[in-house]
Order: sequence, then C-alpha cells, then structure tokens
Amino acid sequence: MIDAHIWPISSASYENWTRQFTSPEERFFAAALLYCLNLRSRKQFEAGLVSLFRGNISRQLFPDEHDLHLSDLLTRGNHKVRLVPVICDDDPPTKSGPLVMRRLQRLLRCHSSSMVWPWRGVELMDKGAVDTIVFVDDFLGGGSQFEKFFNRWGFNSRLSSSQMLYAPVTAHQQGLDHLARLWPQLHVICGERLDNEHGFFSNDVWSRVGHG
Repeated sequence: MIDAHIWPISSASYENWTRQFTSPEERFFAAALLYCLNLRSRKQFEAGLVSLFRGNISRQLFPDEHDLHLSDLLTRGNHKVRLVPVICDDDPPTKSGPLVMRRLQRLLRCHSSSMVWPWRGVELMDKGAVDTIVFVDDFLGGGSQFEKFFNRWGFNSRLSSSQMLYAPVTAHQQGLDHLARLWPQLHVICGERLDNEHGFFSNDVWSRVGHG
C-alpha cells in the first residue's frame, strides 16, 4: 500500500510506528488497527468529492439536467445556489469544512460568489437571493456537530422556505439516522457510508479479526 502510493505515509514512518508495539499482544493490537483502517489518499478523497457533486448532488437538485449542471452553475456564479462550509463561530479557518470548501473550489473551479459563510447564507435566503444551500463537510459522525451548526445559524427555522442539502464526503449511519429524525425534509447525500461494521471496537469487527 505504501509502495503503491495508496497510503500517504513513508516506509520510515510506518516502521517507527510499529516499533512502539513490542509484546505479542501489542503487535496483535497494531495489526488489528491496520486491518480495520479506512484510509483514503488525497487523490481518492478528491475523486470522491468531485463524483459526489457531479453525480448524486447534481441529480438531486436538478433531476432534469445533465450531471455537470451544478458544477457549471458553480463555475459561472450569479445563480441561486450557494455552498456553505459546516463551521461554528468558535472554529478556526483550518476546520475541515472550510478546507473541503477550498479544495472543492479548486477542483470544480467554483466562482467566489458561489461560496459563502453561514451567516451570509442566512442573509441571502432572507432576501430571497438564493433558494438552495449545500452544506459542505468532510465527515458526518454521530450528527451532534452538524445539529449544533444547523441550529446555531438558524437554518433549522428556514427549512420550509429554502431547499437545503447536507453533503459530507463520508457519513456514518448513526449520524444519518439522527439527522433524519430531527429534520426529515433535509436532504443528506454522502459519497461513502459507514456503519457499525466499520467500528473498531464492535463485536463483529473483532470476530473477523480474531478469525482472520
């Protein structure tokens, strides 16, 4: 995996990490960690991001248009769709939401007017200047972080007046179920879905590891 450049780490870093596990039990634990690891390289992540926006999200928003319709709009600007990063007011600009947004801007060549901060998105909705908001994020876990974000900026009270879509690149089923219970009208579309079988401490995982 390292030699094939799928894992973005060096052989030296891997060897330094494995030296920390000395006893047979520790080495088994290290092997189990590697066995259960869900690692995506930068190129894999970016390919998933592009596929998500040019595929399922575009078809959800514009079912009668071609798959590149959304990316065409984002490139031109001056439309009623805005991308909003998932971020709270106490988060730094290095938080994952803005980082994914910048990467998406580079990959899809989004016009600067297509991307706004949460507070600006609320202002534009209240003015009737936009009718669709797409929330950009890298990962949805249990759903509490997005719930806090959604309520903090008042998007929850505007669901009936605007179309909103949450687009995490990867999402856990627990978070998907949580948001579906809170806001059934919120569309959540992810590129990759995880469930309990991906949990490192789940019984199913350790049963497979022990018999592998």
